[in-house]
Amino acid sequence: MALWGLASYALVLWWGGTALVWLLVRHRERPWASLWLLPLAGGLSLGVIDAAGAVPSVAASMLSFLGAIVLWGVLEAAHLYGWLTGPEKAPCPQRVTHLERFRRGINVGLHHDLGILVVVALLWTLLHDTPNPTAAWAFTVLWLMRWSAKLNLFLGVANFDAGLMPERMRYMASYMLQRTVNPLYPFSIAAGVLGTIYGALLLRSGLLSEAQYAGVALTTSLLVLGLFEHVLMMLPLRDSHLWRWVLAQTRESH
Repeated sequence: MALWGLASYALVLWWGGTALVWLLVRHRERPWASLWLLPLAGGLSLGVIDAAGAVPSVAASMLSFLGAIVLWGVLEAAHLYGWLTGPEKAPCPQRVTHLERFRRGINVGLHHDLGILVVVALLWTLLHDTPNPTAAWAFTVLWLMRWSAKLNLFLGVANFDAGLMPERMRYMASYMLQRTVNPLYPFSIAAGVLGTIYGALLLRSGLLSEAQYAGVALTTSLLVLGLFEHVLMMLPLRDSHLWRWVLAQTRESH
């Protein structure tokens, strides 16, 4: 498959997966059916990823990437439902030191972060010696970009819209600052750009098999999308403008 086709596939899964998570978690009443649906989806994703890892083909790379996106969405939904959060479940008190705010901020999503770390380790254990480690590459990029975004939000960004978050989780916004720029932001952008350049060089090297090419193209596309999210943090554009149709759907369902 051509590079543009793989990039479009990554975009559709990223955009569609994000929208689906927002649609699920913004309902006022928790869908308790998700207590078994989310573990089921996660288990099926792991099975697909494990099976696809042994198959060196473009189709298997695309399927493995899909599994990684679904697995990430399961963890994000569990977090935003309030089922996988951390010991700190209250807004940040006023007039606390930066160190105390950081400590409390870590505890807000501690269990979620540990869960992601466990999945990263599991994926690399499953796929470290297979011909198709696409899911491990993609999930690792999602993890690193999430931590970069989380640290930048803590240090302060120009644009953060808490309106998309479900009401039960909006206390998390109290741990985030609004600033024109923070010291970490340029390094986050530089790291993302360097990673993108590295991926592009690999794609142009001619050294990759078709399956490896597909895996690198999908992962690099995901990195570019992560960079796009980082750029939005510093633009005067509310995230809710990009997801108006999601907000409309959830309002209609209330």
